[in-house]
Amino acid sequence: MATTYKLTYFNLRARAEPTRLVFAYAGVDYEDVRISWENKAEEWPPVKKSLMPSTDIQQAKADMFSEGVYDLENEFIRAVITTDPERKKALMEKFQKSLPTALKYLEKILEKNPNDEIYCVGNKLSFADICFFAFSNTYLGNGKPAVPDALKDFPRLTALYKKVRDEPKIKEWIEKRPVTQL
Repeated sequence: MATTYKLTYFNLRARAEPTRLVFAYAGVDYEDVRISWENKAEEWPPVKKSLMPSTDIQQAKADMFSEGVYDLENEFIRAVITTDPERKKALMEKFQKSLPTALKYLEKILEKNPNDEIYCVGNKLSFADICFFAFSNTYLGNGKPAVPDALKDFPRLTALYKKVRDEPKIKEWIEKRPVTQL
């Protein structure tokens, strides 16, 4: 039986286009499911699960937070996938040097939360919180549930990490997920 692939993304090229191009180049058939931006609340699973902040301001803040996380992730991945040992070492040193500054920036975003709220926005879990946890757990914590050492000087990020990690369904996934390098 042949494998069937399904790519679900907004009706945009954006981040999904490289995958579409790879499928095209490789001659792989796939189902290209396009979600309209206007109807994302009805069509996008994270919205259905209430992982999207409720106001435009909160959505912008969550986007800002998660994009900061993506910047870190991209820098780390660039170092990991480089095959030249000298370049790999230089890129990893650059990542290690920039990490505290980037984490400090994310910490400051959380410091501005009213009422000492732990989550990125509001008092409920959002996609931005999950993005942060996934990055920290995968790239800083080697997939282990313990709080990564890199977060030790950032009490709010540490609290956020623990809060997401301890969500029952997330905790269950971590316990049963396959062991992989990254």
